Amino acid sequence: MIAVVIAALGVWTVISPLVLEAAPWNGALNNVLVGLVIAAGGGYDAYRLHNDVPSSPAAGSLVAILGCWLLVSPSIFSMTGTIWWSTLSTGATVTLLAGYATYRARGVRRVVTDRDRSH
Repeated sequence: MIAVVIAALGVWTVISPLVLEAAPWNGALNNVLVGLVIAAGGGYDAYRLHNDVPSSPAAGSLVAILGCWLLVSPSIFSMTGTIWWSTLSTGATVTLLAGYATYRARGVRRVVTDRDRSH
């Protein structure tokens, strides 16, 4: 479920410059590119979980790092107003969710690995 929310937040990041207000071109491009990678990472984890495969810590870590990037990028790209708040809050949410999902995925992978070694 968390992976689907992360993917949806990635899609929101992609379309937010169009929906909310005109962001500087470099800020809009940043949101589109980062949002696509976040949506792909969330979708990848959702696909894995749907097929009873543990979540990928590497994909989750990448998404968490991109969430951190969304926290600082509004200031770097001189975004203002609603798009600034949207990018900032989306970054905070993605960082927290992806961080939690990655933390949880590490535990699942360790349990699976330990169980496989005992047989």
